[in-house]
Amino acid sequence: MGIHHAILGEDIMWFNSITEWILKSPFHGLISTNTMIVYYTGQKSGKAYHTPIDYRRMGDNLLTISWKNRTWWRNFRASTQVKILLAGHLIDAHMQATEDDATVMEGLNQFIAGNPRAAHIFNIDIRKDGQLDTESLQKAAANRVVVRTTLK
Repeated sequence: MGIHHAILGEDIMWFNSITEWILKSPFHGLISTNTMIVYYTGQKSGKAYHTPIDYRRMGDNLLTISWKNRTWWRNFRASTQVKILLAGHLIDAHMQATEDDATVMEGLNQFIAGNPRAAHIFNIDIRKDGQLDTESLQKAAANRVVVRTTLK
């Protein structure tokens, strides 16, 4: 549900309040296996923010792919302490965003390895041998960032 909207880059601010309501409710299990809320302080403004984001769990790390033109991730260019609402639990974590194409390509590979259907969402072709098409992977990486969340 959330992944399609967040990755496609649609204007979904109205959708965030519904997503947050679900994630804070007893019904969070409907979407909390791949969507969480991150609570953070703006690096420039000092204001408190929160936003739902999609993730892929990889052990004690969560992987998020975002469009570069979004602004929320810019607060995590350096490793930043945050709180996240993950599967109904408020947890301390660190987030760090990476913009370089090679790291983003690796992140896309990891994200898609756990959910091959996500290749279509990212507009990445899968070759007949099951590998990601390099050209479409590079195009996807050029417009995106990877945000890694490390759980404490």
